[in-house]
Amino acid sequence: MYKITGNHIDKMDRQLPLTSKFQLLMLLKEWLNTFGNTIGEMKGRNSNPEPWLWIKYKNELYQINADTKRDGVIEFLKNDANNNPWFLIPTENLGNRTKVTNDIDSNPIPGFYMYKS
Repeated sequence: MYKITGNHIDKMDRQLPLTSKFQLLMLLKEWLNTFGNTIGEMKGRNSNPEPWLWIKYKNELYQINADTKRDGVIEFLKNDANNNPWFLIPTENLGNRTKVTNDIDSNPIPGFYMYKS
């Protein structure tokens, strides 16, 4: 269904999101077997906030941006292994509560850029 080409996860279509948390976790774990530093292509930029992955979870749509980094994914997966729930926290410089974390203290995960759409 979705695949990894080289060191990046192939960009997903918003209309064809992952349909479970399990699918997301398996894809992220598989990506960790690559040598990529970000899940998506940076297109020559230092930052690429382009939505790259989509997941429909508990009837809500979420996006993970291309510039999500290896260390952020590792921390997200570690928190998930502890059965931490997802929390919506304020998005830096915007004040809206769309940023997703699974840090037990509701802190943002450095390098992990997931948002409720």
